[in-house]
Amino acid sequence: MYRYGLSTLLGACIVSLLAGCGGGSDDSGTPVPPEPDSISLSIQGKLVDGPTENANIEVFIGDALVFTDSSGDGSYLAEIELDDHESEELVKVFATSQDDNKIKFASILGPVSSLLEYAGDDGVLDSSDNHSVNISSISTAIAAIFEAEANKSIESSEDWHSSLKLVDADRAFSVATAIKVFIDYADRGISIPSDVEDTYQFASDFKLSSEYVYLLEVTMNELYREAQGELAQTDGLLSLSSGTQTSIADIYDLGWGKIKLNEDGTGEYLSNGLAVELSWQENSEGIVLGVDSTFTVSDSTYIDGSYVYFERNRELKKLFWAYDSESQGMLVFEVSDSLHYPGGQLPDSVEKGYWAVSAVRSKGLVNPRDVLVLGEVYSMPTPNRAGEVVGATEDYYPDFTTSTMEMSFSGDFDEGGVVSVKVPSTSLDGKALETDITATWMLNNSNRLIVNLPDNSQLTYSLLNVVADGVVETAVYENSDDGSYSFLFSSILLKGNESWSEQGIAGIYTYQPTFATPLHSYSFDLSVDGSLVIVNSFDRNKNNNIEENEYYESPGRWQVGGNGSLFIRRYESEGGGYCLPSSWEPSDDEGCEVFREREWELHQRVESNNYWFRHHRNIFMRAEELGLPAGINAEDYILYHGVIYNAHLQKVDERPVVMPE
Repeated sequence: MYRYGLSTLLGACIVSLLAGCGGGSDDSGTPVPPEPDSISLSIQGKLVDGPTENANIEVFIGDALVFTDSSGDGSYLAEIELDDHESEELVKVFATSQDDNKIKFASILGPVSSLLEYAGDDGVLDSSDNHSVNISSISTAIAAIFEAEANKSIESSEDWHSSLKLVDADRAFSVATAIKVFIDYADRGISIPSDVEDTYQFASDFKLSSEYVYLLEVTMNELYREAQGELAQTDGLLSLSSGTQTSIADIYDLGWGKIKLNEDGTGEYLSNGLAVELSWQENSEGIVLGVDSTFTVSDSTYIDGSYVYFERNRELKKLFWAYDSESQGMLVFEVSDSLHYPGGQLPDSVEKGYWAVSAVRSKGLVNPRDVLVLGEVYSMPTPNRAGEVVGATEDYYPDFTTSTMEMSFSGDFDEGGVVSVKVPSTSLDGKALETDITATWMLNNSNRLIVNLPDNSQLTYSLLNVVADGVVETAVYENSDDGSYSFLFSSILLKGNESWSEQGIAGIYTYQPTFATPLHSYSFDLSVDGSLVIVNSFDRNKNNNIEENEYYESPGRWQVGGNGSLFIRRYESEGGGYCLPSSWEPSDDEGCEVFREREWELHQRVESNNYWFRHHRNIFMRAEELGLPAGINAEDYILYHGVIYNAHLQKVDERPVVMPE
């Protein structure tokens, strides 16, 4: 039962309840259970962009509308009372323009129980307690994406925090930028597209928002960057600090590394092959970062019909929060990029920009005790390592990279124990091999899993989110004895009992679409007769259109092996180019040889359309093309490049991108 507004008549029973009365009895003397305790909360916020004038404000607790009011200046004050058994319900605020109902903004504040903690003793929640009371284009994107991706009822604070991890900060920031362009750039002939119901629906629709964001980025890049800069600098849109209940000092695990902020104002930024010392201080401009050195990001652009690669030397300048809680945050970095073109295609330049990233705090890490089972077998991701190729020589050693090891843990979570490890290797003909080693493991004070390998390297696993039973998103860092550092974002996969079955295997399998590149796709179309087509599309010239030379189909064959893995092959003709032989093992006179082979070693299947597996991928070449020494048949196809990693594919009803006409 919800009660709201200062002028709401509470009634004698509720008034006595607030005074602390207990149960009673009815006229017949039958005991009446006491009314549940009441919770009071005042929420005070404002619209910081979008429909800041003449907006209709609605506050929901769960699905119940508990407050509504019109606001001429974008501010609102909702005074709410509810029963304590409803304390885990989510609070959401919507603001719809009364001048244009396509402009619908929102903010999701979190469970009532969390908001009461933020509000403190006075029971008043404002932006100094929790920034989410402010409604903006960014809060709209966060709220809409949360609703679209959570895909389950939120019954506890734990559910809230785990579901919040599904909101990608970069996607939210990009969607918010598009919303700003639609609303604020009418003088440049831009408006909300006709196929958009409202801005909230636009933000929740992955495909629609992805396509429009990409369109803006590739066809109006200068305007898009201008809007993003204005968005980030809008007063009150980003928080200059973390919430009052959380400390800034923490380790933030990101999708591409981590940033560590210490209490004493020192810190470190870590990414693949990179460790940058930094300092930080909080002031009226936000969190100001000082770095000892920049780091280089490889990038590319399309100039005069071809790709040009350049160096983006990035310096972190400031840190803001788009959202923050004790478990995770959505960080926005102000960065300064120095662009350098080694080939001189363009003059060097400096760009100021903003970089949004999702971050899991130490308290938000998944406890390995809750998800790992001692004695079970897991495919554990590792940063890229050079693997052994059995039979290779000093004269020829093909490139073979491993990004996973099979591990089984024994011991206990309090003291650690021993890990049985199978290190993958391969032969010159691409046969999967492995070597058994023994390592040790333990949990550190922040519940990160530490594995110490016998080569003196150390793997540190931050378990970020449980995607499904037996699938845990993970950031893994490796420190080697030579002082080098490497990183990988992937998933831990429990080796399940399922294997591929030829019955029902036909269909289209595709990698999960990337929000930033909706026209890029890679899929496998398997037919019941054992043939397949691999389809790859890539908008190389970034004109928001897939052209004939940006769409590729190549034939191949598939079969289920005796070990239960699914094998996929592509073949090469003697004259070059792909070919499709009449059988899995072509005869010598067909002139069609195995060129690439994949093995999908199934670990988990969820709801019949999500597959997680160890992916073995090998590329072969003729020995004569590799200039091999005598003793190897020049016509033999031998391993040129191999890699093993954990992968995820979705089974879909149609190809992600169709062939251009």
